[in-house]
Formats: sequence, C-alpha cells, structure tokens
Amino acid sequence: MKYIRTSENKIEQISDEFALFCKDHANNRQADTIKDLCDRFVIYCKPNYYEVHEDFEEVRDWLYAENITAIFGAIFTDKGLIYVAKMNDKGELKLL
Repeated sequence: MKYIRTSENKIEQISDEFALFCKDHANNRQADTIKDLCDRFVIYCKPNYYEVHEDFEEVRDWLYAENITAIFGAIFTDKGLIYVAKMNDKGELKLL
C-alpha cells in the first residue's frame, strides 16, 4: 500500500493501482510510508512538555523513554500544525 498527501492536507492510504492514477496530479504527494509525508514529529512527555522534531529516526529513538506519553506525525496547514498520525508501541505511525 501507498500513502498520499492530498491538496486538502490529509494523508490517506491508497492502493497501488490508485497511486498510478494519482501520479500525474501535481497537488498530491505520494510515499510508501506515512513518515515521508509528515512535516514534523511531536513528542509529548510527562508532565506537560512537548518537543517538535524534523527527523523521524531521532524521534523513534525516544519511543521507549519512561516519560514519553505519545508521539505524533504532523503536517503544516494554513491553520497551523495538525496531527495526522500517532506512533504505536512498535514504532510505526498509524493514521488518525
């Protein structure tokens, strides 16, 4: 499966056949993973602290730290940074 970032700033999972159809649309970005379509990654820590990172590998290294409560993948929109995915306990981003 592939993922597409639409002109409406959403990330959606698509089939390989549909990816070929969407390939010619300039407003759509495609990738094999969600992380490649995210602009930033946000780490939430206890007690009310967060950090914003650009590098996915750096963020994934934080996954098992004891004070981490959640890790999100986010994209920039005209309304600001919005979360589109959340990291599970295996270090994989899943669409919200």
